[in-house]
Amino acid sequence: MLTNDYASAETGFRTALRYERSLENVQVLNDRFPVLGILSHYYLGQLYARTSKRDQAINEYQEFLSHFASSQARLAEVGEARTALKRLMQ
Repeated sequence: MLTNDYASAETGFRTALRYERSLENVQVLNDRFPVLGILSHYYLGQLYARTSKRDQAINEYQEFLSHFASSQARLAEVGEARTALKRLMQ
């Protein structure tokens, strides 16, 4: 995504989500390291926003933020996703 190769970036992020879901013992791995899937939704939100896929961007940002609904996490991505989501929903 950093090189503006959005097609490859989308494929990579979707692959990461598919791998996460298909792992045999996904619950144990998610309990230990859920970041891969969570961040994939954030980056897909960015990708879709940059490629004018508004509805898809909204869905990905909402999915990402659903993990932080009652959290006081100070991750930069959380603030950026909230700002991007507000902008997309106007």
